[in-house]
Amino acid sequence: MVVDLELLRFRLEAVERGWAQATNAADDETWGRDAVVCCQLVSELSALSRKQSIHVLTVADADATDLTELASFTGLEALHLRGCAHVCDISPLVNASHLRILDIRYSDVQSIAALRSCTALQAVHLQGCRCLSDLGPLRGKTRLRLLDACGTAVSSVAPLENCASMEELHLFCCTALENLAGLERLAKLRVLNVGNTAVQLLDSLPQHPSSLEELVLDGCRRLGTIAPLRQAPRLRRLVLSNTAVADLAPLAVCVDLEELRLDQCRQLTDLRALASSTKLCLLSAQKTALASLDGLQTCTAVQELHLDHCTGLSSLRPVSGMTSLRTVSVMYAAISDLAPLAGCHALHTVRISGAKAVRSLEPLRGKAALHTLLANDTCVATLEPLTACTALTVLEVCGAPLVASLQPLADATSLSELAASGTAVDSLVPLADCTALTHLRLGGCTDVMDLSALARLERLTHLTASGCAVAQLNGLQSMAGLKELVLDDCVALTSLAGVSGAVCLECVSVRRSGVRTLAGLEQCTQLRDLCLDDCAALETFADLGKCRSLRRISAARTLITGLSALEGCAALRELAVEGCAYLVDVSTVGCLVGLRVLSLKGSAVTSLAGVARCPALEELYVDKCEDLRSLSHLATAATLRKLSADRSGVSDLAGLHSCAALEEVSFNRCTKLVSLAGLGGAPTLRRVCVNGSGVECLGGLAACRQLEVLECTRCSKLDSLEPLGGAPRLRLVTASRSAVASLERLGQCGSLVELHCDHCRALRDLSKLTGATRLRVLSVRHSGVSYFCGLTSCPALEELYLDGCAAVYDVDPLAGCNKLRLLSLCGSAVHRFAGLARCPSLAELRIDQCQKLTGIADVGILRCLRRLTACRSATAHLMDGMSDFGDLEEVLLDDCVRLKDLSPLAGAPKLWRLSACGTAVRQLGAISQCAALREVYLKSCAQLSSLDPFAGAPQLRRLIVSHSGVVSLGSLARCPLLAVIDVSGCAALSSFGGVAHRCSALVAVKAAGSGVADVRGLAQCPHLESLDLDSCANLRDMSSLAGTPRLRHICARYAGLTTLNGLASCPSLQELEVGGCAGIRSLRPLAGAPRLRVVSAFDTSIEDVDGLAECPALEEVDLDDCLSLTNLVGLEGAPRLVSVSALHTDLTDAENLKTTCPTLKRLVL
Repeated sequence: MVVDLELLRFRLEAVERGWAQATNAADDETWGRDAVVCCQLVSELSALSRKQSIHVLTVADADATDLTELASFTGLEALHLRGCAHVCDISPLVNASHLRILDIRYSDVQSIAALRSCTALQAVHLQGCRCLSDLGPLRGKTRLRLLDACGTAVSSVAPLENCASMEELHLFCCTALENLAGLERLAKLRVLNVGNTAVQLLDSLPQHPSSLEELVLDGCRRLGTIAPLRQAPRLRRLVLSNTAVADLAPLAVCVDLEELRLDQCRQLTDLRALASSTKLCLLSAQKTALASLDGLQTCTAVQELHLDHCTGLSSLRPVSGMTSLRTVSVMYAAISDLAPLAGCHALHTVRISGAKAVRSLEPLRGKAALHTLLANDTCVATLEPLTACTALTVLEVCGAPLVASLQPLADATSLSELAASGTAVDSLVPLADCTALTHLRLGGCTDVMDLSALARLERLTHLTASGCAVAQLNGLQSMAGLKELVLDDCVALTSLAGVSGAVCLECVSVRRSGVRTLAGLEQCTQLRDLCLDDCAALETFADLGKCRSLRRISAARTLITGLSALEGCAALRELAVEGCAYLVDVSTVGCLVGLRVLSLKGSAVTSLAGVARCPALEELYVDKCEDLRSLSHLATAATLRKLSADRSGVSDLAGLHSCAALEEVSFNRCTKLVSLAGLGGAPTLRRVCVNGSGVECLGGLAACRQLEVLECTRCSKLDSLEPLGGAPRLRLVTASRSAVASLERLGQCGSLVELHCDHCRALRDLSKLTGATRLRVLSVRHSGVSYFCGLTSCPALEELYLDGCAAVYDVDPLAGCNKLRLLSLCGSAVHRFAGLARCPSLAELRIDQCQKLTGIADVGILRCLRRLTACRSATAHLMDGMSDFGDLEEVLLDDCVRLKDLSPLAGAPKLWRLSACGTAVRQLGAISQCAALREVYLKSCAQLSSLDPFAGAPQLRRLIVSHSGVVSLGSLARCPLLAVIDVSGCAALSSFGGVAHRCSALVAVKAAGSGVADVRGLAQCPHLESLDLDSCANLRDMSSLAGTPRLRHICARYAGLTTLNGLASCPSLQELEVGGCAGIRSLRPLAGAPRLRVVSAFDTSIEDVDGLAECPALEEVDLDDCLSLTNLVGLEGAPRLVSVSALHTDLTDAENLKTTCPTLKRLVL
């Protein structure tokens, strides 16, 4: 049966809804009335297997691990594992030959080998299966049309080469994916998402011509060219955000392109290649290096244009012909003139917030369709051009200090939202006739003293006037629609009487105001939320008793002494009187029949008499109530669910066991609390936290049958967890840094998943955990453990931490722990690992600082091991005899100071990361034969002098050999993908040799403090972005860098430089640091550098700054300690200059700079 993708999506969505509509027409026709089943427990599968009519099955058991029963469902066509995070094996599907839809997203599945025989597959969802790396079983699936493997460990799509029906392929966040080889023949592929992968080239996209309509490459930071898209003429949606793409020329053939996203393409400078994209509707190029919009003149169909944070963009001229333009956003761009928008009569939304150079809104005059204008943080001085914008509904001018009048808005009858916080507005009279106004924000308008002009605004629902000089609330009585009033920080406001007639008022906030009385609020019959925090003059809640609708009061740090005035607040749900040092008596709170949350933190309460009479109380907070000793009054609190008394004086828990609804208690750092017996038998108690308390015994908790979590870290007097034995639902126990010596009976806790007993020095034996069938994580770091036989009877154990257990010398007792994935033995006495051969799932082994370790040769028998760390080992023969690497991917051997030879690693087929910093390594053997090797860290390896073994390493991307004995980099010329080199502190290295000419993928070079004197050849590195030559005393000249196309940042502080010749011709250079280079006498060579934004030339010998004004993008200049500097004339007229610092110089006057640099904000002399 052929099923189109839309129908597949419909059915998958139905699965996620629990297949609630099992008898709809589509399912009747396709699967039959009784064919769709949702199974809540995996144990139900046995009974269901007898029904041969089941074709669609959902398994929604979060604890499911074993799906063996699925083998009986031979007619299954659709399977969805919803929330089955622990399922790791789908082999029971091996005979599901009719399976068409499979959804196992976010499961623990590592292999899909069972799908080899599922020839009918049409849609497969594997997203979130982080351990899944191989798509091989999908090879030859000619009916497969949709595959979603986002967030998996997939590194190759070659197995999909014959999936001729493939239409959608989603591989977002498959970070191991580096190329698309295998997609060439997928002629029907319409949608491809490979965002956030390591893909660099698109050569393997379907060819001649491609059916591709949607391509997502967001986050492919190494992608520099899109030339293959010349074969994708049908492309309609393209996402290139966060890539290194600079040239859009290949898009000239994409005449159907409708949506293009180029956000954070830092190398992008122009859009001329889009001239033929006449159907383009949405263009987003935020945070790019665009300096011009040339090319968009012909894109007259554009409706949305997003150019936020394009700091080099100063003109919108090409936009003038976009007659369909509805949304334009240039927030925080360098735009100064909106004139090109004058002809865009369809404008609906304009966002210019942060475009500080914008001074006038004149081009927006008469825009009848303008609905939204965001002009926050601009230099706009008047709103007069908006008088004829009859459709204007939303206007924001917050932080526009020159706006002093709202008069132009007097006739804005459609205006519903106005934000003018931080302006110079002093009168609200012009708003008197803005009858549509619903939201008004005036925070920080310190000249606003009177709100009476708003009296006729019947639709106003939200008013914020925080920080204003308002002393009275005249006029608010007639605002029948006002719902929210915020007057925080209005120190002159002492009374709320003015709101007495605001019958719809629901929320009032007057934090940090001068309010002394609440008179007037009693008439606000709809008041629900009242915030009075830090009203230091408020002493009473008088007048609130009549607020029948009041649901929440917060009055922290006030002078409140009693709660009796609240007796009439029948609807009150939350009351917070934290930090009220004069509040002692809360007995009257019992009359609040609807109170659910009560916070008395930091108050002077000594008794909770009356609190228990609150019939609906669910949460009680008495933290830091140091005078509170007993909680016995809570015995009758029938609805109390959560109790927090951290750092209080509580010592007696008697009566809490009678709280029928109590689920969570917290007594952290209650040093006077010794016993938990008072909790014994609490029928619904799920979580207990007593960290850092004085608890000595857990007696009583055994009777808490619902207990799931116990935290008793740093209970120095607690020596036993035995009372927890048999707790049926206990999942998590943390007892680190306690005196626990025995785990007696914990093995009887059938639901125990995690146990942490780190730093329990008295703990010796783990055998008592025998029988803990669900235990997944066990941590006993730095404990006295020496005996752990019996852990094999914990079949679910995945992570075991024995770090610092000096008495652990043998891991043989772990043989047979079939699911153990991570074993950490750092600082233990272990010296051999043969016993781990019977741990078939072991993927990570940590053996750092194991001083008795003589070698790791037997690690080769661990077939599934992927990550090995053996840092700070003392032996020089750590790797002797090692020859079998299995699936080993990462090896960390840092600070093994006697380690000299890494040659045994040569040929490790899957090794991609190697770190041996701080070792005595001098021999690397044939390390280049490690075909997958991508990252190598050999920092501070003083004996390492040659990098020849890396010659030809096909996948090497990052090489860190700083502070080593390296003398030459020539052998790296044959590493085609090398992107990062760090040779900082390599004193014997004098040049970059032949590597600079041939490593075309180089992105960053760090050579700080090295002996480098010559940077020739780096200009030929097309992707080089960052160069660090800090403290290279032998370096005199960088002129050979002239023309380096993508070089953005150069750091050469305290180098031996004498000239900056050639750097002005680096088209992408943005930051230059040459501070401390005493030989530099002039910055004139930088004149005309097109994108230079930051120049740091402190402590140099320059006498002037001539030429810098010719740098059109210059924003920041640091000239501190330039003792020879005589003037700043060379900066005058710099169009974008923001900051100049010339501390500790002889300069005293730079007035001309302030008048000729319009954007200057900071000048320090």
